[in-house]
Amino acid sequence: MKKQILYVTAFDENGMLVKANDARKGGKYFCPICNIELILRKSGKVGKGSKRPHFAHHHLIENCAPESALHFSFKKLLLERIKECIDTKMPMNMAWECDYCHSRHEGNLLKKAFDVKEEYNMELCRPDIALFDEKGNIFVIIEIVVTHKPEDSVKKYYKENNIILIQIELDSENDLEKIDEKLKSPSVVDFCFNPKCENCGKYKMDLFNNPVGCLTNLPVF
Repeated sequence: MKKQILYVTAFDENGMLVKANDARKGGKYFCPICNIELILRKSGKVGKGSKRPHFAHHHLIENCAPESALHFSFKKLLLERIKECIDTKMPMNMAWECDYCHSRHEGNLLKKAFDVKEEYNMELCRPDIALFDEKGNIFVIIEIVVTHKPEDSVKKYYKENNIILIQIELDSENDLEKIDEKLKSPSVVDFCFNPKCENCGKYKMDLFNNPVGCLTNLPVF
C-alpha cells in the first residue's frame, strides 16, 4: 500500500511555486491545482508520528487531489531544471536497462536539445515535457507518471514518429527532492542504442556475442 501523498508545494502571492519546507508562517499560499488558499502545516516536530511540513485545504475540494499536485509540481521543477541545463549547456546524463536488447544504455538527454516546452499541443496528445532539436523537431517526450501511464495509441504515435518516450514514475512527495536522481534513472525509456540486423532480426550485440553468419548486414550507427 502506497504511503499517503501530501500537498508539499503551493503558489505564493507572487505566483512562485514554493515547497512547504521553505514556506513561512503567516504567508498566503494557493493550491497549484484548484488555486484555492491553503493552510501551511509546519510544526517543527520530527520523529515517529510527525508529518513533514505540508499544505492542506480548509475543506475537501472535488477533483483536486494531492496526486495531481505532485504531478504538476514535479513537472514544473523538472522543466526549470532542464531549461537551466540547456541555457548553461550542462549535460543531463541518464542510464537505463533496455527493454529491447536487455543491455544497459547511457546517454546525455540534452545532447541535441535546443528548446523545451510544457504541455505542447501535438493534436493527438499534450505531453508533460517535449524536447526540441535545433530544427524545431520533437525528439524526446517526458511523461510524469503518478497514477496514469501514457495510452497505447499515444505510445504508438511516438514510435511511428521516431520520438523517444521517457517515463518517470513517482511514489510520494519525497520525489520532489530527487529531480536529478529520478531523471538519471528513469522508469522507462522507449529507445534502444543497439540496432537490429535487417536479415535475422537479432540485435548487433547478440550477433557479436553469438555470431550467426550475417554480420556484414549490420546497420550502421
